[in-house]
Amino acid sequence: MENIGLGLELMLVGMVTVFIILLIVIYGSQLLIKIVNKVSPAEAPAPKRGPWNKGRRREKTFVPYSKPL
Repeated sequence: MENIGLGLELMLVGMVTVFIILLIVIYGSQLLIKIVNKVSPAEAPAPKRGPWNKGRRREKTFVPYSKPL
């Protein structure tokens, strides 16, 4: 009976340890995301198409081996 109590205690300590480590990972990653969003510059928007090429279609590009043999 003593071994069951020791096993349950060990299981409880292990589960609490894993839970605490997961909380550290979650809050650490959230903090890292906030820091990176503040430090890194925003991406430049894509240039808008002007009226001179409004009706033109994009030319097709060659892709080798695009058709089955």
